[in-house]
Amino acid sequence: MVHEVCGVRHHEDQREPVAADLHGGDCLGGDQQLLDRYGLQHGKIWLEMTELGKSADNGKLLETAHRLQDKKFNLVMDDFGKGESNFVRLMDFEFQSIKLDKELVWGIGNRKMGMPIVQTLLVFAQRNHIWVTAEGIETREQAKTAGKARLQLFYRAT
Repeated sequence: MVHEVCGVRHHEDQREPVAADLHGGDCLGGDQQLLDRYGLQHGKIWLEMTELGKSADNGKLLETAHRLQDKKFNLVMDDFGKGESNFVRLMDFEFQSIKLDKELVWGIGNRKMGMPIVQTLLVFAQRNHIWVTAEGIETREQAKTAGKARLQLFYRAT
């Protein structure tokens, strides 16, 4: 996986990080040599931990994630607020970024506790220097509540 990310990264503007999916096996093989070959730094690569509860070998995934953290890769928790992507996981890792699951975002304006929960999560993330992406933004109210979070828009063709 690191080889594919480095190949893409080498041809892009190196000021922007690249996201890669961490799920699905050991991705550390020869990473330092590849990063050196392409002139990249670990801090330029963001690895997304997805579907944590669906992993056949969750222990191996967690071990791999810890090794990546030790090598200063940026870890991103995908679908925060759904399934295994929760506060317990935040205690296991020092994530540099979380992606709020679209179900949390869609609760803004549609569920009584939707807005206060998202606002509290944003305050928590800010205080702990965690970047936030809000998935599934569909309305101005959702975008306004998400505030300084990066927005991932959801478009439904009609």
